[in-house]
Amino acid sequence: MTWPSAPRLPLDRELLVHLLESCLPGEAIEVVEETGSTNADLANRVKSGRAALLVAEEQSAGRGRLDRSWIAPKGSGLLFSLYWPAPLLMAPLLMGVAAAQALRSTTTIPVVLKWPNDLMVSDRKLGGILASTSDGGVVIGVGINVSLTDGEKPDERATSIVMERDESPARELLIAEIVKLFAELTTLEDLEFLERYKTHSSTIGSRVRAEMVRGESIVGTAVGINATGALIISNDAGAHVLTAGDVFHLR
Repeated sequence: MTWPSAPRLPLDRELLVHLLESCLPGEAIEVVEETGSTNADLANRVKSGRAALLVAEEQSAGRGRLDRSWIAPKGSGLLFSLYWPAPLLMAPLLMGVAAAQALRSTTTIPVVLKWPNDLMVSDRKLGGILASTSDGGVVIGVGINVSLTDGEKPDERATSIVMERDESPARELLIAEIVKLFAELTTLEDLEFLERYKTHSSTIGSRVRAEMVRGESIVGTAVGINATGALIISNDAGAHVLTAGDVFHLR
């Protein structure tokens, strides 16, 4: 199931409901033309104990990590948030692995994960993930460039499925594959998931420079992540646990 980069076909909610019928009830799936932020909107309407999915064609106030903006032309990407009614400490990493696996299987693009939340193709950014706690669970937002063109990309590091492969699977299929894989990954024990995560990570094993929010920096080798999703960096001074910040891979 493929579609050309132009025209950008609107999302088909009925198809999405059908593809996710084994995972989410139809009434828990909402598709909207425009929203300020799928994360913020979904957090305001979730009901405890019930998973929910909000998908948008366009965001006017989408945010990335560290409150950075996320803007894309209407219909050019995957913009969705999933509410999962459990306090998952590693929710962004779980969704990262789900997205990487789904993209690899449906597009053959060699997507890797750059800690903490970037979906990368070599040094080009394909998408990102942002999570926040809400009503006893977690809201995980996903933004992935699908039909974004070279002339539309916000910076030189951005890429899209169409820029990498000329065409893309239908967006409904991609969303469904990601959500179903996420649900499966939540059933894994921590150690089993961490091993799965390592196979997709471009950060673990790399020499990195980490810049923390308060301005400090650490240079060393990323050796793993712990059970809360924090990155462990090793250097001559010992092991450092990074819970937030920017990580740059050093060549």
